[in-house]
Amino acid sequence: MTTAVVWFAVGGLLVGGAIAFAQQKKPVWTSILLVITAALCVWWGVVNVQAA
Repeated sequence: MTTAVVWFAVGGLLVGGAIAFAQQKKPVWTSILLVITAALCVWWGVVNVQAA
């Protein structure tokens, strides 16, 4: 369960980074990469919750 919380936190930080990059008019691919990585972190968190 604790590991899942860490994965959810990392996913949240990555989403925040994607929003910040989008507001700063950085290249679109960076925001897309951050969102994809965040989705993977959240998915891995869900997998860890189900495994517990």
